[in-house]
Amino acid sequence: MKRWLLVALLVCAGRSAWASSITPFHVSSDATADKPQSKCWYHDGWWAILSDGVTGVRFYRLVDGTLWRPATWPGGRLWPVTDARADVHAAAGDVTALVWHKSALTTRHYTYDPQAGAYQAVRSLPRAVYMPTGHETATIAWHTGGYMVAAVVDGDVLVVEAGPPSTPVVLASGLAADDIAAIVTFSAAGAASPPVDARLGVFWSDQNTQSLGFRWRAGTDPHGEWRPPETVAQGGHVADDHINMAAADDGTLYVVTKTSVDDVPRPVDGPTQAQIILNVRALEGGWRLFDVVPVTDVFTSRPIVALDETNDEVYVFYRHGDEILYRVSPRDAIDFSGAAHVALSAPGVTLRNVTSTKHPVNASTGLLVMATGSDGLAYSTVLPIHVGHRAGDE
Repeated sequence: MKRWLLVALLVCAGRSAWASSITPFHVSSDATADKPQSKCWYHDGWWAILSDGVTGVRFYRLVDGTLWRPATWPGGRLWPVTDARADVHAAAGDVTALVWHKSALTTRHYTYDPQAGAYQAVRSLPRAVYMPTGHETATIAWHTGGYMVAAVVDGDVLVVEAGPPSTPVVLASGLAADDIAAIVTFSAAGAASPPVDARLGVFWSDQNTQSLGFRWRAGTDPHGEWRPPETVAQGGHVADDHINMAAADDGTLYVVTKTSVDDVPRPVDGPTQAQIILNVRALEGGWRLFDVVPVTDVFTSRPIVALDETNDEVYVFYRHGDEILYRVSPRDAIDFSGAAHVALSAPGVTLRNVTSTKHPVNASTGLLVMATGSDGLAYSTVLPIHVGHRAGDE
């Protein structure tokens, strides 16, 4: 029997749950993983690319705000492997998906056909990504003339161009086997439709030195050249392998990470005592760190970040016990000290691996969040975004 999301609006210990009428549907056990990846986007409605757990990775479309419908058109299935995962870059009517399966990486490119209400493949064959084997996860971002993929392999942060064989660029070395990296497009003109000089940024965790690192390059920089490394934060068990990124239209980067503070006695000698933090970088540089979830809030992990451009707010979603919670703050005065809210909850089900979209959302789109349940179903909701609402308003 299908389990439904809590549909009654409830208040418990300062946390409120949104009502949702979206029907859960069968997927693979980790369809919404991994931590730095994004599976969803908005274009003429909400879409997702997920493994259905039976035939492979395919497109899904949210119909009438209540039902996820799997793609049935030719080419709607991207990969015939049930345990593959995808990272999606969407801009206007174009979608590029990086499909990850163990050590194999490919990219697939699609454009939207409004008459058919479907995405059609731009190329008949996928483009391989020539990344060395041994990566835990990988992400994709647009750059001048193509796409770049970032991953950690054998302790090296690697970036490689999707397409013909090319030599990966090493951005950092000496990381732990459990560390990961994520890549993002950012610029003052907006990340959704990047200009010729759009910038690329790569963020990584380094648990060996207990630091968070970042490097970037401009679209006009010579091929293979990256700016010097930036130390985002260091010390006090600030690093763990939980990273998720979003870029605002003004080029500000928002990177949510989990620390390892919960693994050691406290207090620690470092930049934070929190379990989840938000790392913020202005377009021209300089990092600020903000506590999001205190370490006393146990069983908390796998955060993601999302941006509301209507009200200029930043959301952080994360797993807490069996539920998916979120906190929200104004971008111009970041403060996550307010109460957490329930985004997703299902009786008797443990929800994990929350995912959403890379692009900012607004009052027209709402904010979609999705997670996989321990019952093998995907649960989702679209949080309403009200014009003129700001975080903390009643």
